[in-house]
Amino acid sequence: MGIAGRNTPGLRAALIAMTLGMGGVLPGVLAVVAPTPAAAQQFPAFRQALAEGVAENRELAAFYRENGYQAVWTRAEDAARRTALVSALSRAGEHGLPVARYDLPGLLSAFGSVETERDRGLVEARASMTFLQYARDIHSGVLDPGELIADIVRELPRPDPTQLMTDLIASEPVSFIRNLAPSSPEYARLFRAKRELEQTIANGGWGPQVQAGSLRPGDTGASVVQLRNRLIAMGFMPRVATASYDGQMQRAVQDFQESVAIEADGIAGSATIDAINTAPQERLRSITVALERERWLNIPRGDRHIWVNLTDFVVRIVDFDQVTFETRSVIGARANQTPEFSDQMEYMDINPTWTLPRSIIGEYWAALSSGRGKPPEPARRLGPRRAARICRLCRLYAVQLPLRRAAASGAGQRAG
Repeated sequence: MGIAGRNTPGLRAALIAMTLGMGGVLPGVLAVVAPTPAAAQQFPAFRQALAEGVAENRELAAFYRENGYQAVWTRAEDAARRTALVSALSRAGEHGLPVARYDLPGLLSAFGSVETERDRGLVEARASMTFLQYARDIHSGVLDPGELIADIVRELPRPDPTQLMTDLIASEPVSFIRNLAPSSPEYARLFRAKRELEQTIANGGWGPQVQAGSLRPGDTGASVVQLRNRLIAMGFMPRVATASYDGQMQRAVQDFQESVAIEADGIAGSATIDAINTAPQERLRSITVALERERWLNIPRGDRHIWVNLTDFVVRIVDFDQVTFETRSVIGARANQTPEFSDQMEYMDINPTWTLPRSIIGEYWAALSSGRGKPPEPARRLGPRRAARICRLCRLYAVQLPLRRAAASGAGQRAG
């Protein structure tokens, strides 16, 4: 028999009196008061409904069996936990998560419609299923990358549902749910960039597009003004009144080019103009995808690790969140793509002559033979800042390449 069937207005009032206190931002969620242990024996409908609601999730069903079907979300003392969940779901869109997936309005409505013990059991199950879905998504991604692209060979760090529920009830709920998201600096930067872009879009974007096929230092006119305004709005130039393509604008163009992996020559050619004219909405979609990719990488990386950015053709050595070395990387062509993966490094082979393409060896060796240490053409195309870093690698090659070749002329070479 449900609580509503007892015709006890006081008990009914106690059942629905409390709300989550969301300050008017979100609809109130009705607090659900659990019956006393003696009364619970008269109301097995809660346990039955809860068991039915979590039956499709084996781990969650096991969790509730082991805890004796004790409620996690629907008692008066669970108010803080309910508030934390509702707050997190209301902000799911800030992380680029699909908000409709969690149906917060439906969950709020279900909490507010509880009249019987069966209702309470069903909403308890719904809250736990929603929490586990959200926790899984924000911790390690909505999508399975291997199903999208076969060359992404990655085992996602999916959290264990039983452990999630156990840790949740043992922790301060707001901090626990907030810490489910990746804690990497890259994720934090993307999160901030997404928020800033959304504000930019709300304020009207970056202004008119540049109406020119290309521009270069010394140019003047309306198109140069459009380029200036676009660079200012995007944060690459301070507010200035110049109407000519001067040195300051050239440096701003170079900074922009480096940010989007275009040859940093300071000339606004067609590729640069196209990139500058890209709408902030499109940039926002790119950041949303990048956030998802960061969730796939929510694994312990260690204080020291090597980060290979395939799309940017760059390798970085990271020491305690600081990039201490950066250089160019060689990436397979579309017909022979480089796979994407993460693993524990077992050894490092410096200058592997059996895999390094002969053309690249020739480029570096020709530059080093002159004794000037000048980087080869591929490095110069990366721009002056990255080329300077490449020179450090050139000096490394100058010492080790002859030694490696001498070693290779001995008993044999390992297969790479």
